[in-house]
Amino acid sequence: DSNEIRDLKAQLKSLSSEYERLNKAQTNLSTTLRTESENLKKVTYDYEVMCGEHDKLKIHLENEKLKNKNSKQNNHSTVYNDYSNLSILRSEKEILTNQLAELVSENEKLKISTSKSPNNYLVENDKLNDQLKQLEDELKEKSKKYDQLISDIRVKNSEFQKKSYELEQILAQI
Repeated sequence: DSNEIRDLKAQLKSLSSEYERLNKAQTNLSTTLRTESENLKKVTYDYEVMCGEHDKLKIHLENEKLKNKNSKQNNHSTVYNDYSNLSILRSEKEILTNQLAELVSENEKLKISTSKSPNNYLVENDKLNDQLKQLEDELKEKSKKYDQLISDIRVKNSEFQKKSYELEQILAQI
């Protein structure tokens, strides 16, 4: 009977140790989940900031288009303005590209760390991936507009040079 009591005490001690170990593991997991949740909130906030920047850039681009449309300056000034706008677009594109790269990197880090977390983080991560994909598509669209603007500038520059040459020819004849 005393052997049985000793065995039961040993089992109780073992179970108590196992309970303490599991309790610590649960506490660690809770801390990890809170940290990952904060990281996801930060990425979401960064994404919202980027969306705000994108909207500002879109409005800026539309305003620049309106300025160019309403401009009644000579061809030289138009080409100069187009080059200025192109420079602005290059800067904005570079900023967006860098922000996108940072978000992709952050997203990959979170994807790795949240793969060990419950499925609710996977759903949030999928949302962020969708938003990231949308941002990449918007960047591609900006790149297309950028390429079109370069093409337009080249055409206008060529026309300007042609008109300058024609004017020189007319002046030479006078």
